[in-house]
Amino acid sequence: MDASRLDLPEPIYVSVGGSTVATYELKLDPAKPSAGVVFCHGTPWSAQVWAQAARHLSAGDRVYLWDMPGYGRSAQGSDVRTDLPTQMLRFAMLLDHWRLERPFVVAHDIGGAVALGAHLIHGRDYGSLYLWDVVTLDPWGSDSSGSSRTTVTSSLPCRIPCTRHWSPNILREPHISGWTQTSWRC
Repeated sequence: MDASRLDLPEPIYVSVGGSTVATYELKLDPAKPSAGVVFCHGTPWSAQVWAQAARHLSAGDRVYLWDMPGYGRSAQGSDVRTDLPTQMLRFAMLLDHWRLERPFVVAHDIGGAVALGAHLIHGRDYGSLYLWDVVTLDPWGSDSSGSSRTTVTSSLPCRIPCTRHWSPNILREPHISGWTQTSWRC
């Protein structure tokens, strides 16, 4: 495979909640209907970690990625808020900007918490939500150690694909509650 195909295109910069956000859109033929696939990265990474999967899926779907402020090519610095509630709201606003009503969302690490917050707190609906290696911090408070950890995949309807055997068709399969054998292809 041509290594240049693994890079994302130049970002499209948009202002979301007062911060400059680097976004990436990989579009198929505009005449083809597509609900859109959105990737959310974890920390300390950027959207670039999803480049190969995004390029693969863009052959049949519109694909959207973003660098959360504080990461990648988005706004950075001590004045940029990177706390979880702010990133959740930004993601909800970004979905509105893209005019995506029920996208397929794939999220890793803290990106999973951001996607869950946009859904549970800010009311954004997804065609499906796939969480990979997600451990979230409680946005409403924590225990005395400062690190309240919740593994959300055991109680919320979602499927967790292994990236070693990525299948674009898994995005269109119905939700399965909790952990199941069909969730994994390792």
